[in-house]
Amino acid sequence: MSKLIEEFLAGRDAVADFTRCRGYLQSALDLIETHTMGDIIAGIERGAFHFWPGQKSAAITEVYQYPRARYLNIFLAGGDLDELLSMVPLFKSWGEHLGCTELVLAGRPGWEKVLKGWTRRAVVLSTQIEKGSN
Repeated sequence: MSKLIEEFLAGRDAVADFTRCRGYLQSALDLIETHTMGDIIAGIERGAFHFWPGQKSAAITEVYQYPRARYLNIFLAGGDLDELLSMVPLFKSWGEHLGCTELVLAGRPGWEKVLKGWTRRAVVLSTQIEKGSN
């Protein structure tokens, strides 16, 4: 594991950090409505999600494993934007440690304005499927 990650994790109390950062994550969850906080906690406990606490923000990452690629996905992020942006090197280091070749995220359009050097690879759109719509 990189020295950067070791320094970030040193002396952390994950339970206290999660309790303190829960609101940042809940704000992000409220926007996507795909998971509950219980789902996030369960994912962290089983190792599917990685929790990244900041002082004024928090993020959740996960690995996407495809047949020919392995990506680290920033699944949730909420709180102070500058602090979250400062965490990108941590995410990249963690992704490298896990054998990932890219760091990815899908999010609100505003992310594209602040993630300098990132490449738009796709646009995510959605629509509701109503029962009996076929």
